[in-house]
Amino acid sequence: MDDCSLENSHSLKTTVNSELRELLKSYLEKHPKLTMNALSQRAGVAGTTLRRLLQEENRSEVAPHTVLQLVSYIYKERRISKLLEVCTGEIGELLKRSFDQFIFDAEKSDHKLNTDHNELFKDETMYVIYKLGLS
Repeated sequence: MDDCSLENSHSLKTTVNSELRELLKSYLEKHPKLTMNALSQRAGVAGTTLRRLLQEENRSEVAPHTVLQLVSYIYKERRISKLLEVCTGEIGELLKRSFDQFIFDAEKSDHKLNTDHNELFKDETMYVIYKLGLS
């Protein structure tokens, strides 16, 4: 499995649910001893959500946080930035739309950490004045 998207045999645009369903089926085929309850607990997704998804009962798109939890578990990757690189197709698009704004890549950023305030805030009075000024 190189990416989160699986090719649709009809080459039609697939939905997040159908891509996720195929990804789950593929994962479960590779791990035949894994039960739905175990997958549910390990991925942090409700068992009913998994069953509905696999039985094609979900009428609406699966919630982005659910997709993230499942993909994160399947690929054993907790870093959203890495999942955004790996996932393509509808799953990748959903993850980018939903979580891209939360990614901070320190290597690519020109933001410099300023530690000058650390000394200043050691004084409790200065810290309280600072906090009051923020509110």
